[in-house]
Amino acid sequence: MSYLVTVTFDIENATSQNYIDISNSFQRLGLFTFIKGHDNRNIDLPSNTYSGEFNGISVENIRNDICDRVQRAFINLKLQAKIYVVVGGDWGWGMRTT
Repeated sequence: MSYLVTVTFDIENATSQNYIDISNSFQRLGLFTFIKGHDNRNIDLPSNTYSGEFNGISVENIRNDICDRVQRAFINLKLQAKIYVVVGGDWGWGMRTT
């Protein structure tokens, strides 16, 4: 089954290079700063928000795997972070700007 994963985080006292390193690490995990719209266009997500589509047998397995992998990415970069991961099956999303 396909699951939509969204990850957002806070880090303190980060440099611009830290954000570049995080983005590179997340991209290797399959998490990106955009999501595909219904017309196949890339729609940018808010700052510090990443998303990706993953296949797995259960929401719990995907959640645990992504939480562990994201946590390891921050540990490898020697950054402390507050990390929030949301995983949904049979998902839908909406986005608005003002």
